[in-house]
Amino acid sequence: MKSKRAFGLILLLILACGYLVTASAAGKGSRANQVEAPEPQSPKSHLRMLQKASIPTAEQISMLDAGKGPSLNYSIEPTPIRGKVKPRTADQEKLFQQATAIMLRFRPVPDDRPVYFDRLFAEHRISFERTGWSAFVDDVTVTPAGWRIRLKVWPKIPGVVLGNAFFEEYVWSHDNLVFIKGYQDPSFRGLSIHW
Repeated sequence: MKSKRAFGLILLLILACGYLVTASAAGKGSRANQVEAPEPQSPKSHLRMLQKASIPTAEQISMLDAGKGPSLNYSIEPTPIRGKVKPRTADQEKLFQQATAIMLRFRPVPDDRPVYFDRLFAEHRISFERTGWSAFVDDVTVTPAGWRIRLKVWPKIPGVVLGNAFFEEYVWSHDNLVFIKGYQDPSFRGLSIHW
């Protein structure tokens, strides 16, 4: 234990000495040769820059829609305002539309999703042909670390409307989308099928 603490102190001293040597060397020379560091930006301004640079346009999304196959046959829209869903402000609606565009660009299909629906159908001894995915952007929260986006997803099945949904949580930051977790709708148990 003492050797780890001593090693940590030695490492800290070496780093501090390196910093002091670098700082004193940078202080020498004329002011003309020195470059001023840019002013730090607030997290919100950084997110605004990400929005402008990375959110796809309607034209870019339509180019993606030309694809075929279950992973590309993917519809995503903001959760419709009905039932228990409260009306959104104009800013919230814009945020939901932007999150929808981001998700349409990436069209994620994490392994957890097909596994959940395959297991659900196997438990009830039924089989369906899945032709794609439908999703609602259920929640969007902007944080300094990025956008937290929750999807409510279910499979597209010809002639069938499935009441069961699978929730997925993502973080979008620096033009990367990271899957955090997926889980079944906590308010729903069993299987709900409408023919």
